Amino acid sequence: MAGDFLRSSLIMLVAAVVGGVIGLCVLAYRGWRDRVNRPSPEALREMIDQARAHKRDGWDYSRRLAHLRALGLRRNVADGILGEAERIDGQGADPRH
Repeated sequence: MAGDFLRSSLIMLVAAVVGGVIGLCVLAYRGWRDRVNRPSPEALREMIDQARAHKRDGWDYSRRLAHLRALGLRRNVADGILGEAERIDGQGADPRH
């Protein structure tokens, strides 16, 4: 009886460790993909300015997101660009200049 408990506990421990290692690998891979998909600083500035102009033209968030996705950006990278554009608009002045 005690042997069954130890055996099942060991199996659960091994499964948890393997799951943790796989989870860390997935997180590292996603971070790498985001860095690879991130535009250069010049292109980033241009995309932020373009997103701000689209907002002034009345484009809603989903349309601006779809536009950035059509440029080949991943969703979380495009979300970050739109978030930066919103942050700049909220400050009233562009702190990058």
